Amino acid sequence: MYRFRRCWRWFGWANGWIVGEEGLVRRTSDGGKSWADVEGIAFDLRGLFFLDAEEGWLVGDQGMIVKVDGKGGGAGPAGLSGRSLN
Repeated sequence: MYRFRRCWRWFGWANGWIVGEEGLVRRTSDGGKSWADVEGIAFDLRGLFFLDAEEGWLVGDQGMIVKVDGKGGGAGPAGLSGRSLN
């Protein structure tokens, strides 16, 4: 099943993140030659903001915000206990 990609962010030529429907989160560190999935998100994602190539926040449906840590910390609610902002 194809999941629509909504937003992406690149840091230089090598590091990038993509988010989209049904919790799609993928990252690359080799310019897009290979992609790793980030698991654990079950809602559509609409946008992303990153401080650097490793640490950022994903924004999704129903006001959800999820913090990601590319250093191995995975994905989890961004200090909001997973609550909706609506």
